[in-house]
Amino acid sequence: MTNHRLLLLPICLSIFVLSSCKTNLLVIEDVLPTAQFASFEPKFHQNGFKDFSLEMDLTYLFRNPYPRPLPIPTHRMGIRLNEDELPNFGEETDITVPANSSSEVVYSFTVNQETLNAVLGKQGQFTFHTSVDIDVSRFADLLPNYQLNITDQFNIDSSTYAPLLRELASRKIEKRTLELEKSIPMKIPAPPTISKSIDPIQVEWIGSGWNAVNLNDLKETLTPFADLLISGKIGQLTNPFVKTMLETSIKFPAPKLNCLDCTIDVNLADQALNMARPFDPQINTKWNNLKNLVYIDEQFSATDYFVDNFLSRANPDALRMWNAFNSGWQTFKNTELPASLPSLATQGFRLSIPFVFHNNNDFPISVPLFRSSAFLANGEPFSIQLRTEDLDEVSLETLPQQHTEIPANQQQTMYVTFALNWNDSANGIYGFLSGQPIQPNLRGVMSYDFGYGPLFFNYDLTNLNLNHNSE
Repeated sequence: MTNHRLLLLPICLSIFVLSSCKTNLLVIEDVLPTAQFASFEPKFHQNGFKDFSLEMDLTYLFRNPYPRPLPIPTHRMGIRLNEDELPNFGEETDITVPANSSSEVVYSFTVNQETLNAVLGKQGQFTFHTSVDIDVSRFADLLPNYQLNITDQFNIDSSTYAPLLRELASRKIEKRTLELEKSIPMKIPAPPTISKSIDPIQVEWIGSGWNAVNLNDLKETLTPFADLLISGKIGQLTNPFVKTMLETSIKFPAPKLNCLDCTIDVNLADQALNMARPFDPQINTKWNNLKNLVYIDEQFSATDYFVDNFLSRANPDALRMWNAFNSGWQTFKNTELPASLPSLATQGFRLSIPFVFHNNNDFPISVPLFRSSAFLANGEPFSIQLRTEDLDEVSLETLPQQHTEIPANQQQTMYVTFALNWNDSANGIYGFLSGQPIQPNLRGVMSYDFGYGPLFFNYDLTNLNLNHNSE
């Protein structure tokens, strides 16, 4: 019986070596160091609205099968973005793996915005790669004495594994080379473009108003007159004296050797200034101020003329104030007012400001929806929400039926809506003006995209202390 068992042993060993690829690989993993990809963690780091970088942590797990510590020599993990190698990335890394255990090695990278510009808004691929030569010669005495005859008829990549197994079998292996490479596709989002919308700002009363006057009709009636007053132009302003000085030339003698009766034309204003300058060094400034005031040879805005030449002298800040008023008027013209005047039945107002959100990516994105409302015992006195054009209100009780997915390189109009309902305050509008502390509950809902589409969350924060200064 013993002889039969001894005869079976070579047969089993032959089957073990010449069996499936999986068995052969298990032999290698059992007696040689290995490394395998463990994880990849990307995150954005932002120093400012237009200054950001991409930080990436790549983790590999190194395994030491020996009962002695295993040094992993110094090596550098390189990185390619698409097909281009990124120079000067990665740090020199070396570790020692304890006996019969595994150790994680984290390779950290920071890619700045300048490097990312080439793939912003596109699908990019990061490829991490390195080669590690591990000296295993001093572990040869720990290798099993296989005494096997390895042939070239090997199931997988004979050129690589057959020589390696021959070295293992003869216990003469000196080096284990680990070729590590991991490719990871990533979408690098480009920042959106936020711009003004040509759609009107919307103002509406909460409750009912007094229908005696339609504010939009009144605005449309007054707009032409106000536009004429603000930006209307008048014809030329040509003071006769200044006009004569600027347009008149006189001849002065300018004799030459070959032309004793030669003359030159001299502008009357220039000649007068030259003669007066020795007596008044400020004559040029005074003359220019006079020209700006009484001589304009093209159409000009009467209001701008009045501000520049009169109001600015009385108030140095007049030009800034006028520009602010003019900008406010343009905004007012593009505002959709309520159809009525406020009345005793008016409970508050709702203001919706449109803007355009442009997706600068080659892939669709989801824009978060948001709503936050302050609640008191009487109701909901204040709320703010970010919503889409076709969504009247973000509900606090039910999931929105649609989310704001913007297709690649497309745009969508969004609204920021503020609502103030003083009827829901304990003392009406006086409750907001008295300076007394209030304790609202804050409820809201927001969407968050984890990369697999938006999820919606709600929150309820009770008994917040809100103290405000009535001044």
